Amino acid sequence: MSSAVQEKLEQVTSTRQLPGWWVVLPGICSLILTLLTMDYLFNTKLLGGYTMLETQFYYAVVAIMMPLVFIMWPAWSGAPRDRI
Repeated sequence: MSSAVQEKLEQVTSTRQLPGWWVVLPGICSLILTLLTMDYLFNTKLLGGYTMLETQFYYAVVAIMMPLVFIMWPAWSGAPRDRI
């Protein structure tokens, strides 16, 4: 790719390129959240026979997904997009 096209792509995207094993982290969090949601919806009691309350489920969703916001999106416009 030419440098002009690369610069254009860097300006368009607001997320950063995750280096190394950080690429796998959103997938792992999504998988955990999917299993947690299925456990909550179908009441399978995968969590050791414990059924979560509705607010506990919502807090778990936020606790799993909120860190991804700070990992994937830079804090300010001048922040480096090639490292965390």
